[in-house]
Amino acid sequence: MSELANVHKGVSCVYYGWFLIVGTILVAFVGGGVLMVSPAVGAVLVLRVVVPIMFIAGTILCLVGRIMCLSVPDDFSAVGVIYAAVICDVTVVLISAAGWIVDLPELVSSLSSLLVLASTILFLVFLMKISAYIDDNASLQRAGNVLLLLIATFVAVIVGVFLPPLLIVALLMAIVGFIMYVLLLMGLMKSLKAA
Repeated sequence: MSELANVHKGVSCVYYGWFLIVGTILVAFVGGGVLMVSPAVGAVLVLRVVVPIMFIAGTILCLVGRIMCLSVPDDFSAVGVIYAAVICDVTVVLISAAGWIVDLPELVSSLSSLLVLASTILFLVFLMKISAYIDDNASLQRAGNVLLLLIATFVAVIVGVFLPPLLIVALLMAIVGFIMYVLLLMGLMKSLKAA
């Protein structure tokens, strides 16, 4: 099925896009540490050129991957979920691009953050549905666990505003959730390739 081959490529793009984004965070930490010790031109170059390019490339790769997932088979029951996720992603990109040109109200920035969350939840639901479609029970269960952990992390962050120690718990849950998400994408890529 060429549709599943495209979904496989899309999930692969999302997988590599996330690695670029995480790599951006690591490079920024290292560059920031070097900059504090020695404000060298190289460190400034890394923080002002390499980090933004890596982040933008990772974000674009994730978006392209989700767009490629739109080519699901005709008999797939949850087409609307992936379309909604992509609409949220494109809206976030448009808001970000507009933010570079004009000053946007704080409400729009908050809306952008909520759209990122909605897009992530919708994409996880899509991954659950595609896992069920190809009879990959391990990925189906893992996607459900990642979704629950994401929601729990979000709640912990909200409550953590009033109880700051919960923010540490939220951070730990986010790290565990990311590792589980990577394992989910890896397992699903194998299953989609086999299907």
